[in-house]
Formats: sequence, structure tokens, C-alpha cells
Amino acid sequence: MDKPSHLSCPHRQFISPKLKTPLPFSSRAPRRATVPPRREEHPRRTTTTIRNPDRGGPNPLPASHKMLKFLSKVRIEFNALDPRIASCMEFLAQCNARKAKESNPSCQVQVKRRTDNFPPKITVTFVNGVEETFDATSTPAQNIRNLILEKGSLLETEQMFREAGEQWPVIVPDEELRQPFTGIKPRKAEEKKQ
Repeated sequence: MDKPSHLSCPHRQFISPKLKTPLPFSSRAPRRATVPPRREEHPRRTTTTIRNPDRGGPNPLPASHKMLKFLSKVRIEFNALDPRIASCMEFLAQCNARKAKESNPSCQVQVKRRTDNFPPKITVTFVNGVEETFDATSTPAQNIRNLILEKGSLLETEQMFREAGEQWPVIVPDEELRQPFTGIKPRKAEEKKQ
């Protein structure tokens, strides 16, 4: 009887002494547990720097965290059982965020939980003393935040003008308003004409 061809290659298989049967080559060595290759571990980033495309530098805080910077006091009033409190709760969460509190630690956030049927409202006091009240039933928290940021940017502009010794509000003379705008031509276009 001839040997089968698979037994003629001793490096491929061998016969198990107990079973007297050929075993495949891979079963000779004990199997190792497959462990995925280790990836290099990087330390966790604690802060993320967001680049401001307008200035090219880092933008340290997103807009929602800058909101408290312009405020000295926030008062939120709502009835906890009222189904219209979504805007109040979202605005309160934005005010209680860690980064928002770090932007202006002196800003007071007051919450008044009512038991009557009073509609939810948000009252903010700006750093210059102006107080504004928002109806939280019809105004989303995003709109309230955007209004605060718009007024805050006006306050910043006013402060910059006053620090520079300039008059505020800026009064543009009527003669300058009526002058025609000539436009700006790039230098390359002027050079091509010559």
C-alpha cells in the first residue's frame, strides 16, 4: 500500500501517537490568544483650542459660554409642573455650565420655582445696569442667548470707544453719508490697464 501524498511531506503533518491520525500543521504548536496590536496611548486632552477664522488666533470660549460675561444677574422664574418650561430649563443649563460660570463668576443666577399659574420668564441684568425680561413660553433659549450676545457685543464696542476717549454713539455727518462709494479696485487690475 502506498503512502498518501500528504504524509510524504513530514514538515506538513505528523501522526499523533495517541490518535494514530494525521494532524494539520497548525495544530502542532499551541494556539496563542489573538491580541490586537497595541496602539500608542495619548494623554487625554483637557482643553480644545478652537481657531477663530477671523483673527487666526485661538477662540477660547464658544458663544454660549460668553453669554454670562455681559450679565451681572440672571433670574429665572417658572412653575415646575408647567409644560412650557423647556426654554427656562435649557437657559438654566447654559448658565450653570462650568465654562459659562468661569467666564463671569460674579454673575448671580437665581431660580424661583413658583406654585401658581404664572408663565415662565427670564430676566437678565446687563453689566451696565439695563434689565430685560423675556417671555420664556414663546421665546426659545437660543433666541434669548443670541439677543444677549448681540447686546453684549454692542456693550463691548461702546466700552472700547469710551476707553479710547471717543464719543459714543458715533455720529456720522450727513455729508459723509451722501458721498458716493467709489469702490475698491485690486492693484492687479490697475496694473493690467497700464
